[in-house]
Amino acid sequence: MSSSCWPGVLADRVNRRRLLLVTTTLTSSTLILAFILIVLGLARVPHLLVLAALSSTFRAFDEPSRMSLVPQLIDRERLPNAIALGSIPWQAGRMIGPSITGVLIAAFGEQSASDWPRSRRAPRWRSTAVSTSVRK
Repeated sequence: MSSSCWPGVLADRVNRRRLLLVTTTLTSSTLILAFILIVLGLARVPHLLVLAALSSTFRAFDEPSRMSLVPQLIDRERLPNAIALGSIPWQAGRMIGPSITGVLIAAFGEQSASDWPRSRRAPRWRSTAVSTSVRK
């Protein structure tokens, strides 16, 4: 919580659009690197922890710049509607993702979720979501 003040200060002092582009690019690059490590079977827990920490740090700087751009782009009377519409993808992802996972586990069993990548003849890898699925 105390470290979230500095990204807000930075978003106020620099070009918000440029900061948003840089943080989005850096976040994307860490996620792409994690994906490549997982697909190649080179990912280890320390690698993923470092990449998760970097991604979270970049997102901490991304969020204030993103939120400060909304009032500049939308008229004042439409601002509450814009904020509500902007939160729909996040809330929908929180509801739909676990629902789909639950249906897949119910239909095919828990073990099938972790065996899925190998069934497609992919290298041995497991995403964080699959490896942290609910255990019986």
